[in-house]
Amino acid sequence: MTRLSLRCCCLFVALSPGLAQAQTAPGSAAAMQQGAKALNPAPQQPAQRIQAVAPGGGPPVRTAVRPASDIQPIVQPPAVAPIPQPPEWVAQLSVKELKWIDEVLHYWEARSDKVKLFECKFQRWDHEGGFIDAEGKHQPRTFAEGSIKYEQPDKGLYHVENLVAVMPPAKPGDKPQFVGHALLPGALARSRTLFVREYAGDLDAPATDAQIIAPGLVVTDTLELDLGGRKLGLKAWPKAHTDCDLTVFDESSGTLFTGDLLFRDRVPALDGSALGWLAAMDSLARLNAHHVVPGHGPVARDVRAAMAPQRRYVHVLVEGTRAAIAHGKSMSDAIARVGSGEMPHWQLWDSAHAHNVARVYQELEWE
Repeated sequence: MTRLSLRCCCLFVALSPGLAQAQTAPGSAAAMQQGAKALNPAPQQPAQRIQAVAPGGGPPVRTAVRPASDIQPIVQPPAVAPIPQPPEWVAQLSVKELKWIDEVLHYWEARSDKVKLFECKFQRWDHEGGFIDAEGKHQPRTFAEGSIKYEQPDKGLYHVENLVAVMPPAKPGDKPQFVGHALLPGALARSRTLFVREYAGDLDAPATDAQIIAPGLVVTDTLELDLGGRKLGLKAWPKAHTDCDLTVFDESSGTLFTGDLLFRDRVPALDGSALGWLAAMDSLARLNAHHVVPGHGPVARDVRAAMAPQRRYVHVLVEGTRAAIAHGKSMSDAIARVGSGEMPHWQLWDSAHAHNVARVYQELEWE
């Protein structure tokens, strides 16, 4: 819950046909008289015919006047709903805090046109969906830290640098909460039929797509989960192995769970971006991890050494495919030749390598 103090003034204007046609100066007596006539029309007169003398003294010309019954009645504007009022906030601000916020807003309003460049840090508590702890205190759902930047005339940035999710204590009968990359729900929705068909044995019988559960808490960049004495750092990566890769780092033990961003022994499978995967591997190699749990293969202790074979393979794919495209080779030619020297180093070669080359070719052909 974010508390905002809004001040707004709404002006509603309804013009009747008579007022819309008035050409007199605003505020003049004539204008007010015309407005009064338009809002309080005189009693209707029966239709008349007017005789006008034709130019040159010819016979009179009869001009029809619209019958009074054709005059449209004035339509009153609909009643305007009152401005919504804020509800009772769970986390009330003190009078002193409200006064300080008003002073900051007034200060900015009076001086913002003179500010060329502005930057500040912020902290944000989100009480929407929060909970009451064992001591009866209301705890926020998330706590965020970040920065706000502004540059004249209209360039602005609001960036969350650290987001901590506060998890309520588990109760008997509670169901687990699933956490995932912000793009994972879409990926699951696209693949529900595939999962039910290919992995029915992993689901309860009869297998249905209702058992494919999307995350209830999503990560857009980074998220810290405080489990009580143990903090887990979650990182949502840009497109790499897929477009929804998520890693988990346990600070207390120095354990890094890479998911499928790391394949060991078996050939990696690419469904995202080879260039993005190389960038992600470089970032992961800089972490101070003492234990590395890959998506496939044995656990390792040296993250950089564990990443080296996979990085070499993806790099070979990129450079070989780029050269094939530069020489006008087709995708079929590239699949047959690129990376063939890597085959002795990987298990399940035929299950993924050709697909990998095809994905890299599609990524680089318009480079």
